Amino acid sequence: MRKNKNIKIMLISFHDTEEKDDCKYSLASLRLAAYIQNNQDINITIFPFDIGNMDESKKSFIEKVNGDSYDLVGISAYIWTWEIAKQLSLNIKRKNNISILVGGPEVLNRKKNDWMGDEIFVYGEGEEFLNEICKMKLDLLSSQQILARKKIGNAVFNDDYYTVLSKEALVYKNPAFTSDFFEKLHLDFRKSEYVYYETTRGCPYNCGYCGHKTRSKTASYDDLFIQREIQYIGKQKIKKVFIIDPILGGTPKRGKFILENFMKYSPETRIIAYLRPEYIDDEYLKILNCSNIEELRIGIQTLNK
Repeated sequence: MRKNKNIKIMLISFHDTEEKDDCKYSLASLRLAAYIQNNQDINITIFPFDIGNMDESKKSFIEKVNGDSYDLVGISAYIWTWEIAKQLSLNIKRKNNISILVGGPEVLNRKKNDWMGDEIFVYGEGEEFLNEICKMKLDLLSSQQILARKKIGNAVFNDDYYTVLSKEALVYKNPAFTSDFFEKLHLDFRKSEYVYYETTRGCPYNCGYCGHKTRSKTASYDDLFIQREIQYIGKQKIKKVFIIDPILGGTPKRGKFILENFMKYSPETRIIAYLRPEYIDDEYLKILNCSNIEELRIGIQTLNK
């Protein structure tokens, strides 16, 4: 079979400089890029798209993607990016066998008949799915050939999108917050004073109002993996981290472990996190008291027993 020697992919990272706390590298783009970075046949670009400077960002993106030879463009689909994502896809010239991959929670709820029609939509954790799509692009498959497959890895096609069936354990290979990673992708992390971060996905609770019900079981990154990333956050002197775990660390033990590592390796970094009050014992209180906590978020619904 004839194969591409290498492929070029672009992952769009939406951000907004008009927000008080803004990071131009989204956590989704970093995790996806980190997962496939070891494949020497894949050249990865993360394109920061500033919603706060829409016209200039759109112009810059269209010039870059249409002026170069990309094989795959990945676009995040959230409620606040859906219309922008659609406009970007419609403005991408379909040349050089390019494919458009659109992934995120909004894929589940939206009609897609006003898109171009050749986009590959996916819902769920995207690391393995992206890796599989990259393999297909290396095999020179077109979007139509990819969409003809009812199953790709652990993702199944239904109606107009693929659903990734979550595994019990998280799928990951490489830390996203290391100097090697940022140097390889030519990312300027030094100017980022604020970053989103995660150590756990999923939640043991099943609250009806929550948006974290993306997997049936809680799964966490390895402790050593997390420790390495916190060390790098400390080395880069990141001023603030928003840990978006539904509950910090997923368990009281891991929550304490994470805060202790921030105290040890990144003590100047201010932390925003979610926590449940029943997780807090005397030991946790002592750790919280010593930690650089800027904001601890406990939902009012959480207090209802």
